[in-house]
Amino acid sequence: MQFQESQRYLNDAGFDILDYYYRPPGKPISEQPWLVIVSRKVV
Repeated sequence: MQFQESQRYLNDAGFDILDYYYRPPGKPISEQPWLVIVSRKVV
């Protein structure tokens, strides 16, 4: 649910999401507290 909410905010603000992933790698999603989103402002 974290990503979908963040995606909505970024899209509303005019950003394109290039990539996203959770950290640390290799663990179940419930044990990955960090969401990393790479995005760029659409001009």
